[in-house]
Amino acid sequence: MTLDQLRIFVAVAERQHVTHAAEALNLAQSAVSHAIASLENRHQTKLFNRIGRHIELTDAGQAFLKEARAVLATVEAAELVEVDCPQAQRRRAGAGDQARRAISTRLSARHARHAQAAENFDITAAAERQRAR
Repeated sequence: MTLDQLRIFVAVAERQHVTHAAEALNLAQSAVSHAIASLENRHQTKLFNRIGRHIELTDAGQAFLKEARAVLATVEAAELVEVDCPQAQRRRAGAGDQARRAISTRLSARHARHAQAAENFDITAAAERQRAR
């Protein structure tokens, strides 16, 4: 699975139309269809129900869309992370900032859970040492 396939999948899902997504991405319709077919084959599930020229997400497709958007937001945020480089100081505002905030929130929550688990472990270990005396 590639980032391009994820971008194509999101574009198709948002437009509910392969040709419109292809036009928006400046790709051939066959390339977009191939990317979707590759994702469906890889995951061995249908991501879209095809109804004539119209398509709609399956339940699996809706779940995959949520994750695909999260992955793409994470990638965008990673590309915009500041490093000790003058060019990196010229970040663009907008979706990248939103993605950074979302990732920061997730990381903070994950850190809090791990910190709580470590604290619980320390308390349990201290109680066990106390009982052993």
